[in-house]
Amino acid sequence: MKITKLFLCLLGVLALLQVSTTLVRAEGEEAAAPIAAVAAADVAAEAAPEAAEAAADAAIELSGTITSIEAETSTILVEYVSEGAEATSSTAPFKLTEETAITSEEMPLALADLKAGDQVNIIYSLDAEGQKVVQALLVQK
Repeated sequence: MKITKLFLCLLGVLALLQVSTTLVRAEGEEAAAPIAAVAAADVAAEAAPEAAEAAADAAIELSGTITSIEAETSTILVEYVSEGAEATSSTAPFKLTEETAITSEEMPLALADLKAGDQVNIIYSLDAEGQKVVQALLVQK
């Protein structure tokens, strides 16, 4: 539960930073981006519970095992057990982006640090095409 709350808070901060950066770029004031990012981080720190709850509505969480990594497409295949009346094992692709927060024991990681067999907790959402896009990934040790 503590990991879930940490993920959701991190997800809220990342979402606020992304929105802030996008708004600044849309206005053509790229020089102001660092200031806006700091301001967004301050707001996120104060509003983290609310942002985490809003992000939780759109985010889906699961735990599983990485079965393969496709570095050239920034995609991982994860085997997981689906919840429900009849738990079944499934394998699905998950897309990682530049905004994906990859961590292990509170240390940041990169896609290159992941390997098949890693146990992971993932928070993801579906994009417009229905592709699973990872927002946060925690490697279990």
